[in-house]
Amino acid sequence: MPSWQRSANVLSNVEYVYPGELCNEDTFAYVIKRGPEDLIRNEKGEFKYYLCDTFFAASAQEQLETLVHESSHHQPAYTDDVCLHPPAEYAELPLEELGMTAEEALGQRFGLPADDAEDGEEGQEVQVKVVFVKGDVAMLEVEGADCMLPAYERPRCLKLAELDPIRAVRNADNYCFFVHDVAAETIAATMAAEDEQPAAAPAAEQPEQPAAAREAPAAQLEQPAAASSSSSSKAYDPDNLPLYDSDDLALYMQGSESD
Repeated sequence: MPSWQRSANVLSNVEYVYPGELCNEDTFAYVIKRGPEDLIRNEKGEFKYYLCDTFFAASAQEQLETLVHESSHHQPAYTDDVCLHPPAEYAELPLEELGMTAEEALGQRFGLPADDAEDGEEGQEVQVKVVFVKGDVAMLEVEGADCMLPAYERPRCLKLAELDPIRAVRNADNYCFFVHDVAAETIAATMAAEDEQPAAAPAAEQPEQPAAAREAPAAQLEQPAAASSSSSSKAYDPDNLPLYDSDDLALYMQGSESD
């Protein structure tokens, strides 16, 4: 299942909790990815979104991006808030050595002898996390260094995609900006196409009829105002696109499955 569909599935199955107990002045919203089940889902199986005061003070676009960001944290996508600096160190390990399926292994942390990783001194153990699975091979990221520059906001996300695609594809902010931009471009293209529709062809001239046939009672000539009014398409302004909410986005992503 593609990541956008995973996020759409989460967005259409959510309980919003306000205020979240872990909120602070810098937090828009958060979710619990792993832990007690009652913190992740409610009794109906809906994913829990914990909203904070900062979320309600944000613009509609920021709120939308926050909802997509948080939805991607939930299983089965399990995105992270990754680090732009320092750069990552990676190692590979066959899944059979972990004794897990790909879904079970993703996100797991464990110790690994340093000589099996690309960091640390021989004889020591380093902490690694399974960040990607391709076929029967798990990609491990060596952990330990403190994050000096988290990959938040567009400029950092663009730089991350350039420097480290492995981190970029599992970074929640990269994902939310990608979804927003695809949706915005689709709306813009649809509006432009509607504005470019050719005008209706003029009606063919009818042969002149005798005067008696042209005369009609006045009541038949009167039309309701609604029938005589005409509508005109709105001008397309690429810098002033309509806003859309999480339900619109979920429907858009679900409808894109056949694309």
